[in-house]
Amino acid sequence: MTRVTSKPWLVLIRLSKKQRRNFLLGALGIAIGLGVWLALVYFKLVPKYALPTPVELGKLWQRESPRLLYNIWLTVMRALCGFALGSIMALFVTFIRSWIPVIDTFIEPIVQIFKPVPPLVLSPFMIIWFGSNNKGVITLAIWGSFFLMLVEGHEALKATPLVYLRAASTLGESKLGMRLRVMFPAAIPHLIGAMRITLLLGINLVILGEFSAAAGGIGEIIVHGYRFLRPDLLFFGVLVGIAVAVVLDLLVRIISIRLRRWV
Repeated sequence: MTRVTSKPWLVLIRLSKKQRRNFLLGALGIAIGLGVWLALVYFKLVPKYALPTPVELGKLWQRESPRLLYNIWLTVMRALCGFALGSIMALFVTFIRSWIPVIDTFIEPIVQIFKPVPPLVLSPFMIIWFGSNNKGVITLAIWGSFFLMLVEGHEALKATPLVYLRAASTLGESKLGMRLRVMFPAAIPHLIGAMRITLLLGINLVILGEFSAAAGGIGEIIVHGYRFLRPDLLFFGVLVGIAVAVVLDLLVRIISIRLRRWV
């Protein structure tokens, strides 16, 4: 059993040489970015209204942390709900398409018509139809997630190696078992990459919906910062949006490592 250490720096020592190098290079990139930010604000290379100082962001967090935390939580929940519902629906339709050729023939023209439509164009309609609340914002995320996962899932199943299908057929695998035990497990690496892209798209669409509806969330933080000329609020919203996307993408990567163990 792996022993959990209370000294975090020991974890860095136990990494391989390549992992330590990658970690240090990543930390160096973050440090350079922070240094550029500090140089810009403290040497007054940009106007004060254009870029806040770290001290101003700290004071903002100290004053308004309950409200900011609630808005962050709202965006995360909306993004996860839209991503989960859209992806599950897309995988279900993908399964039916692969099983019944008639349904695939029926659905394919519909997919080709609606797939190129940018969600940005649909955002006002989603807000009008479903309201400027959770329902409208989540529906926009479901729309984008559904079509992206539908296309990627269909391509992933079609890319199943022919040797797998022939081997399963030789062993007497049924049509249902062929999809559940051969095609979908073989498509997991491809689907994981699609899930990461879909999740980031879901976050972007949720924030876009919050821009349009001003219904709370990170989007509302950024809109208020712009409307009331508060660079601290505006910059905080941008930083938090980036941080949320990075953290959720990291969680999907961790889950993908677990899934790949049995593929």
